[in-house]
Formats: sequence, structure tokens, C-alpha cells
Amino acid sequence: MPHWDGVIDTASPALLEGAGGDPEKVRERIMAEAPKGANVRSIRWERGSDVARVTVEGPAAAEFLRALEARDIVELVSSGEHKQDRSGS
Repeated sequence: MPHWDGVIDTASPALLEGAGGDPEKVRERIMAEAPKGANVRSIRWERGSDVARVTVEGPAAAEFLRALEARDIVELVSSGEHKQDRSGS
């Protein structure tokens, strides 16, 4: 199952409009707006800023992060997948 991670400004994306940057409201909105195929695994805030790192799994994960206007979107892999990548298999 693909996992993707990205960084969002919690006060700006249109999808989070109305949450006002409030961490609980931001979390609720992200969870409510996640489409089928995008399972939000974690939301962690950077201390002292309105910035959060969001990890999502599923076939629609990367697309959902783009809808959140995330930056620095990366695919995450397990240790086994990383080992395969390194060995070229």
C-alpha cells in the first residue's frame, strides 16, 4: 500500500478554510475531506508554527496531499521495500 507524506501550511489551503489554523479543527477537516482511497495515518505539527506533516496511505494519497496544497511530497517505503530499491531488484 503506497504511503505518501507532505508538509502543509494549516492556515492557508482552501480545503481547510474555516478551520482558522486551529489544530483540532484542521485535523477534523482533513479527516472529513479525505476521499476514498486516501487513509490519513498521521498529522503532526511543527512546534511553534502553523505547519503540519501529513502522512496518507492508499491509491489516492498523493492526490489528496496535492489537494491540501502540500509541499515536499515524498513516497514512504517499508524497510523491505527500501532494501529492494537499494539492491536494484
